[in-house]
Amino acid sequence: MSMEGWTRRMAHGAWDAGSWLTAMLLFLFLSCADEPYEGTPSDVPHTGLPFVCLNTPDGADITRNDMDAMLELMEPGSDMSHSFSATVKGRGNTSWIAPKKPYSITFDEPRSPFNLPSGRSWVLLANYHDPAQLRNSLAFYLGSVAGGNSDVPQTCFVDLFVNNLYRGIYQWGESVEGVCSRMGADVILEVDGKARYHETTFHTSHLYHPLTIHLPEVSPDDATFQAITSYVQRAEDALFSEHFTDAVEGYRSYLDVGSFVEWYLVNEIAKNNDAAFYTSCFLHFAWGGKLRMGPPWDFDLSFGDYRYKNRRKIVNDPEGFYLRHVQWYERLFEDPSFKALVKERFLHYDGHREELLAHIDSTAALLESKVFLDNCLWGRLGQKSATMEQTETAYREEVEKLKEWLIHRMDWMRAHLEEL
Repeated sequence: MSMEGWTRRMAHGAWDAGSWLTAMLLFLFLSCADEPYEGTPSDVPHTGLPFVCLNTPDGADITRNDMDAMLELMEPGSDMSHSFSATVKGRGNTSWIAPKKPYSITFDEPRSPFNLPSGRSWVLLANYHDPAQLRNSLAFYLGSVAGGNSDVPQTCFVDLFVNNLYRGIYQWGESVEGVCSRMGADVILEVDGKARYHETTFHTSHLYHPLTIHLPEVSPDDATFQAITSYVQRAEDALFSEHFTDAVEGYRSYLDVGSFVEWYLVNEIAKNNDAAFYTSCFLHFAWGGKLRMGPPWDFDLSFGDYRYKNRRKIVNDPEGFYLRHVQWYERLFEDPSFKALVKERFLHYDGHREELLAHIDSTAALLESKVFLDNCLWGRLGQKSATMEQTETAYREEVEKLKEWLIHRMDWMRAHLEEL
């Protein structure tokens, strides 16, 4: 049977085990060749993931600089596609060094692909460091569905082609800028321990690492830069003042307390190393409004999967509070009302535990049919030459490890809430 025939049978739910195995063996040969597999979405079995085809002029390599591109987006089970012009560039710091590259996409006007919220700014997350490819999705689900937090990125998984080369499973979703724009923010900040990559940074009195201004575009000598730094410093001064719990003079006049609670819980449950006010810790606000913590970001090395030796034992242990004594949060926890709210909200999160586990299972079931092809390209579940059975077995083990870690983590936090 031709590949076109296999694709048509998959689209109509008519695949049998023999057809599937034959297709997978073909793709083992194609994807494990010396060069990436060249083809189009019609050559790849439809398994419930949308297709994103990203093409640059003359097939030029994508760099860290903006470049023109054409995007073709195809919904799962559909032969129809939609094409849009956009700009694309590589994104991330450590993640950009990895073989499987993440990208930023900017449309010329707001769009809502794959039924996600409308916006101009999007990302394609590679999730290279997460062999389960579920941790960012789990954290976003935790914050939005379990936590009910609105400033959490909305995402979906896709099959990605770049210049007709199949690049595997990616996570398409709102960027930090896209989320903050949806929330009406005028200013986006990041606690940024990697600020050597940026020029628009400033320090406050109590934060060890500087803050980077990502929005709006400013320079240190203009009035907007000074207004932003002044506002953040006033907020911090109120937090560390003698009357910091006062409803008028204290931190509540500056900080959106609910967002600080939700951000803390998502990152504490995940035991996210970077969330120790090191990097990828975002804040945003609209002029005249309060400073909001979020959106939560960068969880591929969380939920017990931190790979670097310096903090691996601490961060991967499902026991122990990790962010309780982080700079601003240490001060917030001196307020009994803040502490009580965190405890109350954790019980709410824990009440959604079965939903979280079901989300892991359902998402893993969606991805499992493509992890073999992805591993042939990137080797994140064993050798690139691993068989389909070996790859899928390794994937299921990673999924179970994630679930077991989450259960242990939630059990421990529930048992030790009074120690907050």
